[in-house]
Amino acid sequence: MTMMDKKHFTLNTRSNIVFIILWATAIVISFFISESKPVITILVGILFGVPCGILQRRGLSENADAFLAAGSALDVREVMANSKSGKRAIQLQWLGAGAILILSAIQRPNPILSALSGYCTLMLIRDVITLKMVRHMNNNNDIK
Repeated sequence: MTMMDKKHFTLNTRSNIVFIILWATAIVISFFISESKPVITILVGILFGVPCGILQRRGLSENADAFLAAGSALDVREVMANSKSGKRAIQLQWLGAGAILILSAIQRPNPILSALSGYCTLMLIRDVITLKMVRHMNNNNDIK
């Protein structure tokens, strides 16, 4: 089996671009259909997304070969959790999600849209920051 056969789809450049587009679309839609604009949760998503993306990018660079050999989402998470930066990125993502949920619970009248906007912002920023490393990993291994 070649590395391309084994690699999980979330490590493909194209898949990451699709996720970025989906995150951005969800933010725009939830922002515009929400009666009260979820500015606070979006800002919290940015505040957590930046360091989370930096840490995740660092985790990817520390273990590029192991990531490219990961065949499932659980394998990807395990490789990420086994690096110091990756483990911190996971912890920070959970912390950010919790902060967004707490803040959105007090946001009226649309706590669900507020949470969606904030979390999708966190994920968008994280994935945009990580995209260059994903592309680099794929280009260095002749995998597109």
